[in-house]
Amino acid sequence: MAPKKEKNKKYIPGKAKGLKIAISILAVLLVIGGVWAFFAYHDFSPVKAGHYDDTVVATLTYTDEGGREYTRQITYAEVRYYVKQLRLTPNQAIEAIQEDWVPEVMAQMYGISLTAEDKADKENELLEYMGFCGEGNYELVLAGQFMTEALHDRFLYLKYLTARVHSNLCENKESPLIAGADREDIDAFLSNHFYAARHIYVPVGNNAQQTIQQAYHKLVAGESFNTVLEEYNKDTAMTEEGILFVEDAMTEDYFAEVINLQEGELSQVLELESGFFIIERLDPAELLAENYDEAALSYAVDRYYHIYTDLQFDSVVTTEPVFHKIDSSIR
Repeated sequence: MAPKKEKNKKYIPGKAKGLKIAISILAVLLVIGGVWAFFAYHDFSPVKAGHYDDTVVATLTYTDEGGREYTRQITYAEVRYYVKQLRLTPNQAIEAIQEDWVPEVMAQMYGISLTAEDKADKENELLEYMGFCGEGNYELVLAGQFMTEALHDRFLYLKYLTARVHSNLCENKESPLIAGADREDIDAFLSNHFYAARHIYVPVGNNAQQTIQQAYHKLVAGESFNTVLEEYNKDTAMTEEGILFVEDAMTEDYFAEVINLQEGELSQVLELESGFFIIERLDPAELLAENYDEAALSYAVDRYYHIYTDLQFDSVVTTEPVFHKIDSSIR
């Protein structure tokens, strides 16, 4: 049946169908144009491994309290390793590299570098690894791990540098973290973190409970702690002067008993898994004075981890436009 003609309008067969086709073609062209513009703007062209290894994809920046700035450029090769070998996302890779950078910044801050022995050990480890890979296979093995020679060398360098930084700052009595601190700050830290005590210990065994009760009754009756200690104690490391310790050095139950005592106060008999104890809490001041250099290292360790955390979370990451291109192609 022929379509109904509208008044004063000439009907042209096929006109409506042609219009729909034209509109469809235009819509397709607009979609294609939009997709082309999106990819052209974001530049998602493939990145070939090797060709872009040295391309800087991000920069780390940290400014210390004195206003000194430290920077570190991150390359494509590094991000590729963390993503391909360690199964991280590119952003997680940046975070991992950011953390690995911390000892390097600390080394710059405190003038620490590898010793001749460190360098020799690093070189020997590299040679051993190359020997393990087999003659001529070193590069192939690295490629299988998505690693370059330069990146492998850097990882070895960071391994030995991290150990050197920790040794110089946390294990050395001449640590700059101690030398550069106020004595009052160190003393306040030590008094807040160190405890002192001495105890009489009887291990689990025949008549253990009876033996510790005898010791306790003698103490209550007024016999000196030193005398009872000498007669009953089975802990060969315990002395009359007592021991100096921090919370993590003791079992939870032992430490809980100590902090519930006043200095000079004697505990009840305490039964733990290893045996029975009678504990006397002491004033740590004398022991701290006698062992000041060793105790001060705990202050250095505490400062080290505070600085480490600040560096890790206060450093700024600036990604380059090419990072988004790699983010797509690296998968």
